[in-house]
Amino acid sequence: MTQDQIIAYLIAETAIKANETSLSLYKLKSRSDPRASSYVIGLVGMGIISGILGIVILSDIPTLIKHFIAAVTCRHELLYRNRV
Repeated sequence: MTQDQIIAYLIAETAIKANETSLSLYKLKSRSDPRASSYVIGLVGMGIISGILGIVILSDIPTLIKHFIAAVTCRHELLYRNRV
């Protein structure tokens, strides 16, 4: 083997692959946090988001019922009753 081949071989054998380092592996993974405070904060956040989405969905239920009844009974004038 020539000196250039030896150098190329050593470089190839000692090269570190960028996608196999611990930094790149842990960058894409979430770590668990066993503290009770982080668990409670997560639950509060989920509760707030669920509450906001629930209010939006629940406020549309009367309209959905009205549209469903009008579609089933073919009485579309029900949709425009009580409108100003």
